Amino acid sequence: MHMLFLLCMSTYLAIDLTGAYAAGEEHDEFGIILDGGSSGTKLKIYKWTRTDADDSSGLPISELQLVEKLKFTPGISSKAFKLDEIPDYLGPILLTATSIVPAEKHATTPIYFMATAGLRVLPVNATEGLLEAVERNLQDKKCNPFLVAARGAARVISGEEEGVYAWMAANYLRGFFSTDSQAVEPVGVLEMGGGSTQIAFLPSHSLYAHMYPVRLGAVTYRLYAHSYLLYGQNYILQRVNDYLVAIADPAVDDVPNPCMLSGDNTTHTAFGDSVHIYGSANVTKCLEIIDIFLKSADDSWCNPKPCAIGAVYQPPVARTDFYAISAFSYAPRHLQAVDDHGLLDIPLLKENAIAYCEKPLSVVVSEGLPAAYASPYCMMGLYIPALLLDAYGLSPQRNRVFLHSYINHHEIDWTLGAMLQHIEVANEGDCEEFTSGGNCHHAAVSKCRFIALMTILVAVVLGS
Repeated sequence: MHMLFLLCMSTYLAIDLTGAYAAGEEHDEFGIILDGGSSGTKLKIYKWTRTDADDSSGLPISELQLVEKLKFTPGISSKAFKLDEIPDYLGPILLTATSIVPAEKHATTPIYFMATAGLRVLPVNATEGLLEAVERNLQDKKCNPFLVAARGAARVISGEEEGVYAWMAANYLRGFFSTDSQAVEPVGVLEMGGGSTQIAFLPSHSLYAHMYPVRLGAVTYRLYAHSYLLYGQNYILQRVNDYLVAIADPAVDDVPNPCMLSGDNTTHTAFGDSVHIYGSANVTKCLEIIDIFLKSADDSWCNPKPCAIGAVYQPPVARTDFYAISAFSYAPRHLQAVDDHGLLDIPLLKENAIAYCEKPLSVVVSEGLPAAYASPYCMMGLYIPALLLDAYGLSPQRNRVFLHSYINHHEIDWTLGAMLQHIEVANEGDCEEFTSGGNCHHAAVSKCRFIALMTILVAVVLGS
């Protein structure tokens, strides 16, 4: 009886959500991106209004906005070796999307699955098999009513694409692409996740490598973009531990980590062995280790010049201002190196980090910071200034770095830039061929719909 009641309530909630945008204008259009991250898949639904080509926005649309964002766990990488579970995994996500996008818009609403670092680290065969399974399910109209590209509907985007899309999102929200935007200067974007970090900006110099053309509003922008895999917040911490274990005396059971607070310790697995690592809190040695990872190659190995990290070419950043997002903000804000306008004081960050790293773990925890963040904030407080100043070549006198995740209440999200790009491509008539789908196992669909309805109910109950 109770289950029947819950199912009816779930059905009612789904129907109620369907009407949320049913009264939209005739020219309103929708697009869906399934953001396949390492910890979950985020359903992101965008809405925009198509306008005349001579609109002041410079684009064939106005007011591109995110109307829904929901996260479904676990990450789809957990299904890499369980491909028969893909329909059950995607079912709740797709049914939720059908309940939000108006029914009359389903057939014209494009949907894309784009995975990031979570799938970049899987074996190639596992990744490709997973993407093929996702694409088969998306192309099946009995599972998915939305518009699907005949090829490339599910793919892993490169780190560079992620950076370029984030650049597009930030500058779109700032109004840079508007035809009356002479007073708006482009900003660069710095992004850091757990696995990688990206830089993207519009250089004033000629580009010799890593050039990514972006065409929006009939204008082509030649960006510099590069992604450093394994230089994200989580991986750089792991790599420092790997390095320390590699240079340690094999006969020693305990390995000191100068980038960890005194009193902190952890068990680290490196080269197949578990090693006990403890904090020795030595800022000088920590900076020396960071420099090993960020050091530019010698001139004889740096071609074309100049180089940032290793032999990776990067043009000068000139007087570009940057928006730093994601993991760039956590340690600097805790270390009080950000002003009320979001401006990062890079020298102050290093200065405060040096003082912070001298505190024992017990003191930091007594001040209210969870122990899990204590030592990482020491490391990141030293790593971020070195990355920005020494590797990327930013100058506190020339370049401003703002820790802004939102512009005018809209999130700077790479998926916003990706949707912009797909709208532009479609507008120029260079669209992918779309498919109308094939067959789907009805039992799986029914099960997926039931799970999705229950998911909606649980989300509403928890939200209340």
